[in-house]
Amino acid sequence: MSIVILCYNGGLSKVKKQSITMNSKTEITIQVPLEIARYYAKIKPNDRANIENKLTGTIQLELEKYRQKAAARLSPIMDQASDEAEANGLTPDILASILEQIES
Repeated sequence: MSIVILCYNGGLSKVKKQSITMNSKTEITIQVPLEIARYYAKIKPNDRANIENKLTGTIQLELEKYRQKAAARLSPIMDQASDEAEANGLTPDILASILEQIES
């Protein structure tokens, strides 16, 4: 995990960045009708992988929508924090100096 400084509308904020690869896989359980479960249990591994890839794609689209909504909600909060910091005299140079002291 690393610390990254992001410029946002003239303000600065400190966030944690975590690297997650899409190659990491784990098993999940979903509820389906019995007929679907029986069919899935009988199909070939290649067909199963194809279905899993399609499901992964669908969930990735939903996750991206969630992230976009979260970013849209966060944007005004970050704007307000930046405005308040600036109104209280915090400049990018002062913030950079503070962060340098913290990292040392």
